Amino acid sequence: MHLHRDLVYNQLMDMRYLDTFVKVIELKSFTLAASRLGLTQPGVSKQIQRLEAELGITLFHRTDGELTLTDAGRSVYQSACTLLAEWSSLQARCRQSQDPLSGELTVGASTIPSRHFLPRILANFAKAYPAVQVTVEVGDSSGIEEGLSNGNIHIALIGRKPESPALKAQCIGSDHLVIIASSDFSLTEDWRKSPFLFREQGSGTRRAAQEALAGIGVLADSLYAPFQVNDTGLILQLVRQGVGVAVVSDLDAIEAVQLGYVQVIHRFSDIRAFYVAQYRDYNLHPIEEAFLQTVHDTLSST
Repeated sequence: MHLHRDLVYNQLMDMRYLDTFVKVIELKSFTLAASRLGLTQPGVSKQIQRLEAELGITLFHRTDGELTLTDAGRSVYQSACTLLAEWSSLQARCRQSQDPLSGELTVGASTIPSRHFLPRILANFAKAYPAVQVTVEVGDSSGIEEGLSNGNIHIALIGRKPESPALKAQCIGSDHLVIIASSDFSLTEDWRKSPFLFREQGSGTRRAAQEALAGIGVLADSLYAPFQVNDTGLILQLVRQGVGVAVVSDLDAIEAVQLGYVQVIHRFSDIRAFYVAQYRDYNLHPIEEAFLQTVHDTLSST
């Protein structure tokens, strides 16, 4: 079955049908695909039916409310991904040959990448593509990942690997976690008995801290944690005032340590990774491709 060739030369084929089909598979839901595409669920169903009619095959088994691909459906999916990538590349080349890169881009970033990676990236991107309007959304890793999944954010820099299989991520940097205390904290004290300051639920730093503590046999739930704070800058100030101790990124702590405001009382050996994430890589807009390249060029040179 020369499926790829057949799809290329089928003049009745609408690329939108293929894109809809792929989204249904990636999101495992007609309803979620409809939301992603800005369509109704019946509209998505109709496009899939038209695609099946044009190809003369059945794409899905529909049993007990679950969708599974037929053998032909799996072949169509593989070819559809290739075709959409080729189509996106062709569109990008055509646009770039006519006009300078311009438009809008929404970048999401969790707190640590927003402070330590994003400024240099945005500075380089602005120099290279001054006609692009960039909007930056900063939040915890969970919220940024959600924005990426629902299409409100185009590219994201986050402090954990995405959980959604529909998202693709590449490591862009790493760091160590440290436990910090006020400068007058006695190293003879047992820090496990001190009040702990944690980031909010959904924070990549909080999850990494819980995992790091568990790695040395300390359960986060067993610690006295009177504060939950969604800003690391405030956590540093509270630690400086002697309110408690905290697990933070070494990147965030280093300046306060150098100034003598806080001290590191424990350094975890495990490395924490940071990621640049996107919804998927075969239909990126040229602006998104340019931003991703800027991310890699900026961080690989440091």
